[in-house]
Amino acid sequence: MAEKRGHDDKESTPPRKKVRLHSQKYMSEYEQSFPCFRKSAMGVNHAYCTVCNVNISISHGGIGDLKKHIGTKKHVEVAKLREGQKISNFFPSKSTSSDDGVIRAEVIFTKFIIENNAPLTLADNAGTMFRNMFPDSEIAKKYSCARTKSTAIAHCLAEDDDHQITKVISTAPFSIATDGSNDYGDVKLYPIIVKYFDDTVGLISTTMLTLSECEGRSTGENIFS
Repeated sequence: MAEKRGHDDKESTPPRKKVRLHSQKYMSEYEQSFPCFRKSAMGVNHAYCTVCNVNISISHGGIGDLKKHIGTKKHVEVAKLREGQKISNFFPSKSTSSDDGVIRAEVIFTKFIIENNAPLTLADNAGTMFRNMFPDSEIAKKYSCARTKSTAIAHCLAEDDDHQITKVISTAPFSIATDGSNDYGDVKLYPIIVKYFDDTVGLISTTMLTLSECEGRSTGENIFS
């Protein structure tokens, strides 16, 4: 006869051990191998990528998550684009008074494009137009600022504005507001608006300080972070 199996076998089966999950935390040592990462405002289980301007979760793989992120198509493309758009790549290390005039003209026209909310592709034909308009101008002859150089100048102007704004609000009262985009897709954008008194012009200024991405659900905690 076949032996009966059942209740006794169940009792003899040892219970499974519970697997303890370990949550990885950000360490400053990561920045030595990956200089593009910084400590995240979202907490110790996240890292902030200064190239993509996003927070990524490292709770599962730690440094492995960082390696995975820098290998993504988005990070590679943005890093390549930023490397090519460094302002130092477009201007001579030692400039003459004539070069200074050209640089000033290129910056002024780039600001004109931004302030009028025009596409930076408008700069592609600007040099030709200026040379036709001002054939006797040495500055017009040397003007060479298409979309790539204009983008680099725009980034530089943005960094300067950011520095000026944060310098003022670090020593004076200000209010902050934000409202997110619709939750379509994986990315939710949250423009950070600050309102403060600018004593340099004697007016109350309202401006966008930054445009941030919110990772995960748009909960109050995530938005605050």
